Amino acid sequence: MTTENPYQAPESDVRQAANNTPYQPKFFSVHGRIGRLRYLAYLFAFYLITLPVIGVLIGLTVMFSSDGGGLLMGLFGLLTFAAYIAVLVFVIILAKRRFNDMDKSGWLCLLLLIPLVNLFVALWVIFGRGTAGPNKFGAEPNKNPLGVKILAGLMIVLFFGSILAAVSVPAYQDYLERAAAYENLSE
Repeated sequence: MTTENPYQAPESDVRQAANNTPYQPKFFSVHGRIGRLRYLAYLFAFYLITLPVIGVLIGLTVMFSSDGGGLLMGLFGLLTFAAYIAVLVFVIILAKRRFNDMDKSGWLCLLLLIPLVNLFVALWVIFGRGTAGPNKFGAEPNKNPLGVKILAGLMIVLFFGSILAAVSVPAYQDYLERAAAYENLSE
């Protein structure tokens, strides 16, 4: 004969059952996990949105600084600073979610604020493998949709394209200068 308490809590762990199903990450969420491709895609989408806004704010700040409009220059300078802070906060939140995907504490994202260390931490965030299945920070994210794959691919192509341009354009300029100098010598 078993003496079972009718008021006893059930034995099953409900949280574990809920964590077995993948979830759909949200763009502006502070909690949860995101994988490598989604991290790159979210960064790229956020930069596509914020960089033109920051560019316009910087342009307005410079325009009003040359006209002597001190109050408007200060206002646009303050808005530019606020936009930079918003970008920094969003990047740190994305890094926290990425660390959570690797089953690490989100506090590690503060290492991105330390010069030189941030290069290695950024590489870790980009190339580190996330944990398969649920971990202590939540369920595994859903598979990446086509839009996420396209945005991440565009960011990778843009990154390597900009490195290639940074190397090849000055080399081509040097080639043109040497060719013009050689042509002037032969005349």
